[in-house]
Amino acid sequence: MRDKIYVFLDFEFNCPEQKGMNKREIISMAAVFRYSDGSPLTTFYSLVKPSRLSRISARTKSMTGITQSQINRSQSFDKVSEQFLQLVECFSPSEYFVWGNADGIEVQKSARYSHADKRMYDISGKFHDLQVDIMEELSLPNPYNLERVADIYGIDFTHTFSAIADAECLAKIYFAYRQGLYDEEKLALYKKFYQYREVIGRYKLTTNNIKTSGIRLESLKKSLEALEEGTDSYINQRSKIEETERYISEQQLIADRMKSDVDEAERFLADNKLNM
Repeated sequence: MRDKIYVFLDFEFNCPEQKGMNKREIISMAAVFRYSDGSPLTTFYSLVKPSRLSRISARTKSMTGITQSQINRSQSFDKVSEQFLQLVECFSPSEYFVWGNADGIEVQKSARYSHADKRMYDISGKFHDLQVDIMEELSLPNPYNLERVADIYGIDFTHTFSAIADAECLAKIYFAYRQGLYDEEKLALYKKFYQYREVIGRYKLTTNNIKTSGIRLESLKKSLEALEEGTDSYINQRSKIEETERYISEQQLIADRMKSDVDEAERFLADNKLNM
């Protein structure tokens, strides 16, 4: 039945080179309109010129393939969202789906920066995070990226940081999810992958602790050479050295116990051609 219309949205962002900078802005927007029986209605896609930082980073260009000249020729988010809102007004969608909880926040930021129509605030507040439904359906402890979820549902998809491709994939995942069309073997494979990835992550953290503490130990020993034996400063430094040595020993024991699991995990990843 075609009693409802759904919209599946995705956005790409300008990601500054400097870490920790809260200057992400939307640089492309895509929306796929589908009838509730899964049949296509229409699509919307546009590049977006950021309002605050119009220069896009080299990292963004590399990931998305979007060029600075394309951005320069684009319209700001208020103009782009107005075009989208015309479709919304025409078709009166029942629900808006996204992947992850960040898109709603980013839409509100871009709407605020560009003084977009207030309706974009209202719509972004209604975004339905399909990721939450999928995690519950598949009993996943942690979120999976779109490409791996697509694989579980038998959808041929490679993530290329294209908003329209991601929105199309999201629509396909939704209708496959609604029909319960996931591959149990693929799901088991990915669950094991994430378990092993956690094992490898813990091991790397432990070995990094050992390395960092080893550097600190050498520094402490070098500083000790300049101190007079028997003084309070000398005794205090010796105490720090012994404490660091104990910590390294403890961490090494943990790493040694983990090593066989790590070897098994790395063999699994190699055998199944899975990347971390």
